[in-house]
Amino acid sequence: MLYDPARHQPLRPIPWDESQVLSVIKQIVSETESCFTEDKYWPLHPLDRDGDGEDEAGQGETAFYHGAGGVVWALHYLQALGAGKPIAKLCCRSRPPFGT
Repeated sequence: MLYDPARHQPLRPIPWDESQVLSVIKQIVSETESCFTEDKYWPLHPLDRDGDGEDEAGQGETAFYHGAGGVVWALHYLQALGAGKPIAKLCCRSRPPFGT
């Protein structure tokens, strides 16, 4: 089954509140930024681990599909919309290999 209603919250008739939406987006961005580390980027989600996960528990992920690349893209996109800010630590780490 593609969609299992038991695994999702039902939609509720809530009126649109842009300020509330922006507040939640900023909270998500802030939490994402706080999880960032220079050596491992962001931790893997438990469901993204291969195998038993024991040797990968502290591993970061840099693949674009489900790793740091996608998170960087999302943070950059939200920053362009005014809902985030650049992560200075990430910029500093990326510069030396590119000679800037």
